[in-house]
Amino acid sequence: MANPFTNPESFDYFLLGGRKSPGLAKISGGSKDFKFEINKPKGSSGANLTYNGIDLIKFKASLRLISSDEYDQWQDFSAILKKEPNAKEPKALEFYHPFITDELGVSAVVVEK
Repeated sequence: MANPFTNPESFDYFLLGGRKSPGLAKISGGSKDFKFEINKPKGSSGANLTYNGIDLIKFKASLRLISSDEYDQWQDFSAILKKEPNAKEPKALEFYHPFITDELGVSAVVVEK
């Protein structure tokens, strides 16, 4: 993972669908939620756990725009967030941010508004 002390600018933006986010990005949330099934046998103590994978990782990305140029960049960037007309299923987009991608292994996202 990129080091935020030696390469802080790599944490200031994210890539979505190959496009760099405008302004200053803030990523919050995002943790692995391991799913287990708990089976308690009747007549005995304890339980058996069955690992059922990892739930979808949810996080929030916010952008801080501080100039007219960044606002203009946002107008262009935000087009990727719009749903396609008559789309029945959400579209996954390629995503990169050092914390989310390198630490949590997320490389594609579905955008929720």
